[in-house]
Amino acid sequence: KGKQEIAIKAINNPRKDKIGNVIWMFQDTKILRPNTNGLVIINDENDVLNDVHQALTEYQLPILNWSKRNENFYLLRA
Repeated sequence: KGKQEIAIKAINNPRKDKIGNVIWMFQDTKILRPNTNGLVIINDENDVLNDVHQALTEYQLPILNWSKRNENFYLLRA
C-alpha cells in the first residue's frame, strides 16, 4: 500500500490528431487517482512528429520509445 501506480498507454501509430485523447485520458485518471503516474509507449519504427513529443512533454507525460525499451525499462517500475 502507498506505492505509486503507473497508467500506461501504448500508441502504435502516434499522430498529432490522436494525441489529445491520450493526454485527456491521463488527466482524467490523475483526477480520480492522484497517486497514479502516466507513461506513454510510442512505436517509433516510423517517424514520430516532434509535435507528438512536444505535446506529451508539455503535459509532463514520460515517453518510452519502443526502440529504446531495453534501456528505459526502469520507467515501468512503480
